[in-house]
Amino acid sequence: MDRRGLLRQHIDLKTARVLEIGALAVPLVAPDEGRVEYVDHLDTEGLRREYRGHPGVDVDRLVDVTHVWNSGTFADAIGGAGPFDAIVSSHVFE
Repeated sequence: MDRRGLLRQHIDLKTARVLEIGALAVPLVAPDEGRVEYVDHLDTEGLRREYRGHPGVDVDRLVDVTHVWNSGTFADAIGGAGPFDAIVSSHVFE
């Protein structure tokens, strides 16, 4: 089973609130699949500038970043957005 299948086995994406960290252009939970918010180290436009020309990232497919976390605490970055039913992270340690 792939990681998307594993996620769906444990989370009902139709009803859950999900926070995804570092999705870039390949989210585990796509915007049209459920109530998902995205965290990254730059806003969407900043990510487009940073990854333009990068062979592994299609900047036209970046998800819209909801919360920017590049300093301070995670709680400060997401503000009062919680609680979430699940927090997922991928493509963070490459």
